[in-house]
Amino acid sequence: MKKAVNIVFAIVALLLASCNSMIPQTRFKLALHQVVSEAERDNANSSLIVTARSIDGSKKRMIRSFPMIDSRHILKIDVLRQDKGNRAALKIYFDDFAPGLWSEVQSVGGKLEVAMIVDGFISGFMELPRELDADGALVTPPLWSLAEARLIAENVQRNYKIINKR
Repeated sequence: MKKAVNIVFAIVALLLASCNSMIPQTRFKLALHQVVSEAERDNANSSLIVTARSIDGSKKRMIRSFPMIDSRHILKIDVLRQDKGNRAALKIYFDDFAPGLWSEVQSVGGKLEVAMIVDGFISGFMELPRELDADGALVTPPLWSLAEARLIAENVQRNYKIINKR
C-alpha cells in the first residue's frame, strides 16, 4: 500500500512539474530602472531601492527596484551593429505607453539615468534622451554583444504577448 501511495505521489509530482513547464516564460526580458539621485537616497523608502553594479563591476548605482519601462511596453527592437560588429545597440519601439512616459521625463527637467537590465542582470547604464527619435524609438548605447542583442530582439514580441496576457 505504501509503495502504491509513493508511486501515485511521484506521478502527481511529475504531472505538476510538466504543467508548470508548459506555462510560457519570458526570455531576454529587457527592463529600464531609474537610477536614484543622491538627493532622493536620504528621503526614499529603502525597500524600493537596491544597489546595482554593472556586469564588469565598473559602475555602481542605487536604482529603483521597479522598472520605469520593461518588456510590457516594448513592441519591437532593431539591433544596431557598432564597433565593426562586435558590440550592438538597440533601437527600442514602444507601445502607446511611451508618449506619457516621455512627457514625464521632460517634466523632470534634468538628466534621467537608467540601468539597462536583461533578465535581472545589469548590462549598463544610460541617460534617457529628452525626446524619442523621429521613429518614436529609443536608441541605447552599445551595451551588448551582437549575439545577446539579437536574442533580446528575437524575444521581444514573445515577451510582450506573455506579459500582457496576465
